[in-house]
Amino acid sequence: MLEVRPGAVGGIFVRSDTVPAQLNDDGWRLRVSEVTDVLEARRVIQINIAQLAGMRATEEDVRAMTTTLNLLRESVADRQRFMQLDERFQIAMARAAHNQVLLSQVQNLLRQVRLAKDLALRDAPPDESMWALGSLGRLLDAIRSKDLACVVREMDEHLAYLENIWSEELSRGQRTARALLAHPEPASSPRAG
Repeated sequence: MLEVRPGAVGGIFVRSDTVPAQLNDDGWRLRVSEVTDVLEARRVIQINIAQLAGMRATEEDVRAMTTTLNLLRESVADRQRFMQLDERFQIAMARAAHNQVLLSQVQNLLRQVRLAKDLALRDAPPDESMWALGSLGRLLDAIRSKDLACVVREMDEHLAYLENIWSEELSRGQRTARALLAHPEPASSPRAG
């Protein structure tokens, strides 16, 4: 979000890395068949971004991720806000990689991942947010320590969480479809008078 301040000391200032939910409907639609591709791309890109962040993160980068993690902690009960802040954390991590091309790619990818997350986590209980918070905390600790093996392990675990939920949702949908095909509803018969 940008803020415009008129006057001699004014200008255009970045107010937030996240887009308010009411402005978030930017026409992106994701077909179920594309979610697997999006999650696969997410894994390829974000594991490498996490590794670069583990090598290149400055104290300022770590502070930005820590600030976002603290905001996440305060927002556990507000699913929409939590998802926005989770995205902000991912962007802060991409910034810590210090590669503008990857930052641009992850911003585009996160827009698509947002839709997959929304579908998969729509009915998730609040403890799901606590799990994500703990996962991101462990990832930040690994980045801070510059332990690249730990960074990869924590990022892998974080990514696998959504992938597993999505896989379970697909399996459930396929089982339901097979059950309906195996036992179709009988056609209504006309009433005998």
